[in-house]
Amino acid sequence: MTSPIDRIAFNPAARPIDTVGIDTSFQRMTEAMGRPFFEYLQHAADRAVTSDERPTMESNTTDLMDTTPSSPRVEWRVWSDGASLGNPGPAGWAVLALRPDGTGVEQYGSADHRTNNEAELHALLKAVKAVPLDCPAVVYSDSEYSINAATTDRPRWEANGMKTSKRKPVKNQGRIRKLWAALDERPQVRLMWTKGHAGEEGNERVDTLANEAAEAVKAGKKPVHKRTHELAA
Repeated sequence: MTSPIDRIAFNPAARPIDTVGIDTSFQRMTEAMGRPFFEYLQHAADRAVTSDERPTMESNTTDLMDTTPSSPRVEWRVWSDGASLGNPGPAGWAVLALRPDGTGVEQYGSADHRTNNEAELHALLKAVKAVPLDCPAVVYSDSEYSINAATTDRPRWEANGMKTSKRKPVKNQGRIRKLWAALDERPQVRLMWTKGHAGEEGNERVDTLANEAAEAVKAGKKPVHKRTHELAA
């Protein structure tokens, strides 16, 4: 099972640069001694780069004749957000899930009385469950509470019998356990915190949907269990 800590998605480390060995045997060096020094360096450089990898002015990675298309995106990208007006109060949640083929789905719902943390946890749970079991995905949330509950807090809470450091019961245990179970079923799902209200398109969209759902309940409409809209590529 994937470690809860490994669920946290970080920017991938820079890929190490591949090096190509240069033949520096005694015989080669001896042969080179009779040439001007710059000719020997050019000879060594030409040997170090194959014809398929030799850079051009237009590209520093491949030959101009290389027209291989870039690799298609294979990960799902999913955003979640929850909102509570009054905290606690009328609440809404929303999910935006983009499939690798460019299509997507929006989901949202509401409740008459929830805390902000409850709404955020519910949104994150719905976001994780939107991903098929065998698919890699990154799920974004601006709720540090929810991300921590699913990752860094889990080992300690499980070891302490779902008690906090002050020996008090962890709040929202039911939702948190459901979130853990959904993640355990999807080992290729990673969670990433994103800053809210910072202009990030996916986050802004789910923030709008969640708040609209909460506002509708505040205005007197009945809570909605879940609404789903498919998105074309």
